[in-house]
Amino acid sequence: MLIALVLFFSLANLGTAFSIGALVLPLILGAVLLIWAKTRGIGVGVLIISAAAWLVVIGPCLGLLNGL
Repeated sequence: MLIALVLFFSLANLGTAFSIGALVLPLILGAVLLIWAKTRGIGVGVLIISAAAWLVVIGPCLGLLNGL
């Protein structure tokens, strides 16, 4: 996930479609991995890491928007 975040921030200037795809793709991948029992643990891990990354990104952004 760290590599994905680095790639996202380094390539985010390519356009909005890439930015949205970089954020949505791990969520879709995690949801698909939840289907099969053998990959369910990996899917849950991907979704948990994605949620934690959202908290890390959204928290400072909300702080900046609120003037803190």
